[in-house]
Amino acid sequence: MNKIIILLALVMPGLTFASMQDDMPMNPEPGKCYARVVVPAKYSSVTEKVMVKPESVTIKTIPAKYNFVTEKVLVKEASEASYVVPATYKTVKEKVLVEDEKRILQTIPAAYKTVTKRIMVKPEGYEWKKGKGALQKVDHATGEILCYTKTPAVYKNVQERVIVREASVQEKIIPAKYGFVAKRVIDRPEAVKTRAIPAVYKNVKVKKMVRDAQQKEITHPAVYKNVVKKELVSNSSTEWAPILCKTNASRSSISKVQRALAKKGFFSGAADGVIGSKTMAAVKRYQMKKGLATGGLTLETLKSLNVSL
Repeated sequence: MNKIIILLALVMPGLTFASMQDDMPMNPEPGKCYARVVVPAKYSSVTEKVMVKPESVTIKTIPAKYNFVTEKVLVKEASEASYVVPATYKTVKEKVLVEDEKRILQTIPAAYKTVTKRIMVKPEGYEWKKGKGALQKVDHATGEILCYTKTPAVYKNVQERVIVREASVQEKIIPAKYGFVAKRVIDRPEAVKTRAIPAVYKNVKVKKMVRDAQQKEITHPAVYKNVVKKELVSNSSTEWAPILCKTNASRSSISKVQRALAKKGFFSGAADGVIGSKTMAAVKRYQMKKGLATGGLTLETLKSLNVSL
């Protein structure tokens, strides 16, 4: 018993011997060591729905909606253009005066004609002709018969040129002389005409609004999240608890504790089976991490480390 009191005095230097006698473990078991340990406060995790963001209303602008449509647009307005229709020509024959009409005095000679005219060459008369028979004898000397007979007038036909028309002077008209020349004349005169030029269109894609811009109120509900809160179940306290100490712990059991602490990352020294300051510091870090009672190597800690004696 005195060893236990000395050990408690070492572990909990604030306790006096008198006070320890007043507050001793209830129903202690022989062969076991006890220490007054600090039992941490007990907390329970409570999930609470907490509003992170209150309900709000935002104004959302819905932009106007546009579509592209093909539209026929005027590129150039209709107009009129003037143009000249040139004159056309043709070749015609034209009667032209070559020589003017003349008037001259012309002597018309007398006109003659030849006529056959019977003229008396020898007038009727008497002449001696040889006669036949007695009655014809004229000259007694010769005995030749001569007859004094009547001779008819002798005529002969002679051609005579007689005037038919007397010579005269008259005015003679020499008509004008004409000729034909090829002449290029206007068939259709030059003209100015107007031609209608139609309007020019082209198809273009036009952006047209099919829906106006709108404003819409959007209600955003409150945002909640589940927050895990720790609620105090019991306050921190001190109580007597069985522990391992040099009195009731073997080196093998302490080595098991050291190896278990090393496996969990709380101890880096050699597992020599000695309860030293380094081993106890590792035990305390483990206890605080796990929310176990601190103040000694309790059986609760052994159970958490899964170390059996």
